[in-house]
Amino acid sequence: MWEQVKQALVQSTLRFLTRFASMLPGLVALIVAVLVSILIALIFAFVIQRLLIRMRFGERLVEWGFSSPGESTTKGPALVVSRVIAGLVILVGFFVGITAFDVEWTSQLARSALGYIPNILAAGLVFLVGVIIARYLGRSVLIGAVNMNTGSSPRTERW
Repeated sequence: MWEQVKQALVQSTLRFLTRFASMLPGLVALIVAVLVSILIALIFAFVIQRLLIRMRFGERLVEWGFSSPGESTTKGPALVVSRVIAGLVILVGFFVGITAFDVEWTSQLARSALGYIPNILAAGLVFLVGVIIARYLGRSVLIGAVNMNTGSSPRTERW
């Protein structure tokens, strides 16, 4: 009886170690892909941030009607854009690393997640266009109200 239990434990341990050993190259490839994507993301973020600062991206946003991001108008929006791009590069590197496992479900996961990227980019573009139009219309209404000499709204009395 104890001999059968011992054999079952040895066999299950061997199966586990065999499966773990077969997954080890994929795990190493995932780690390498993520580390390389982090390095590439840092380089991209640095270059894009410097480029946007040099182009005075923060000041241009204020000129286009966006509210001032705070004390550092030159660095704030450029930092946000560069970090978003760096995050996307790291995410793509993670999905590339997952596909290294060469298992069907990981490939399907990566394909379905990467399939959402065009939808997310389109939604971001629609949102950005909507914000720009809303700012323009808001400013136009304000200028129209000032030109028509409308006073401020009447104050309501508190109870």
